[in-house]
Amino acid sequence: SLPVWISKDDDIFSQFEQMIKDLESIPALKGKTNEISQRIPLIIRYNVLSMETLPEMLSHPGQNGHLPLAGIGLYFWPSFFNHDSRPNASRYGVGDIMWFVANRDIPVGTEICISYIE
Repeated sequence: SLPVWISKDDDIFSQFEQMIKDLESIPALKGKTNEISQRIPLIIRYNVLSMETLPEMLSHPGQNGHLPLAGIGLYFWPSFFNHDSRPNASRYGVGDIMWFVANRDIPVGTEICISYIE
């Protein structure tokens, strides 16, 4: 049976699950694909950044509101940013492009934090 996170009619996730199964052929991963299949959805769930919370979404709605701009993305480097109620960086996005701007000088070695709730 398919993992709970895969829709039966979603071909992309079926392909993704097949790629996980194909990992069995790698000796170091033999016997670990079930764990990988269970962990991947959690990694994605806790590391995606949603577009509907970006400040740009709060102004200039189109005829259909902000629906065309809403979505989520799994961005590699930004997924490492932690939340802070006084973030030293802000995120912006247009379409599927997201960028970050420092709110103030950030000394070398200081963790870059964003607000998860904008």
